[in-house]
Amino acid sequence: MSQMKLMPKEARYSVRLSYVMFPLEFRDIRGTLAKRGFDLAEVGPIPPRPTGISFSGELGRKGESVVYMSIPENRFGTMSKSLKQAVGTFEELSEAFTTELGTSLHSNVWYYEVAVHYLCDTGSSPVEKIGKIVKNNPYYSEFSKVLGRDMSTFSVRLSPMNKIPNREEWLDIAIEHDALSNFYHVGVVFRNPEKRHVEEFVSNLEKKIEELIQIVEGKE
Repeated sequence: MSQMKLMPKEARYSVRLSYVMFPLEFRDIRGTLAKRGFDLAEVGPIPPRPTGISFSGELGRKGESVVYMSIPENRFGTMSKSLKQAVGTFEELSEAFTTELGTSLHSNVWYYEVAVHYLCDTGSSPVEKIGKIVKNNPYYSEFSKVLGRDMSTFSVRLSPMNKIPNREEWLDIAIEHDALSNFYHVGVVFRNPEKRHVEEFVSNLEKKIEELIQIVEGKE
């Protein structure tokens, strides 16, 4: 295997809160973003206070960072090319909401969610390397008999044992051949109610992705 090159493509960092109503007012959020140099997204006519607003979508952007929210879902999040930038923008705005609006995004949390996409170049063919993982798997031999052709797998999908995705604690990792290149595509979704667990996961995520691909590459 040649030297591995891990390339971040998109990262989202968000929180869902356990409130009946989202605790921050839509107009106030836009005002806080404007103070910090974000270009506000066009949202159409905004009614005067105290009329409530239900909104889902992009709030604004600055450089590579995008801020979004869903009032019906009680979700607020940031998106950028790198996870470090997405987390940094989130924390910057979280601190601003606390000091200026008196509401913390880290209070009454249902769960935090991280969603990232990477490309990884190892100089090898992902289709061949991933296929070798199941080469001698008896289930795939049976699948091949049923379908009348040699079958393999296009991706490696990892999740916690005996867990389902409809929970506030979840991890989903997909390693597959990127359809537009000869690179691996790696997608990760991680959810947890505890901020410290999310911070720990984020701190060494890229190292773990590299280790997983090394395992895939090492299968003969």
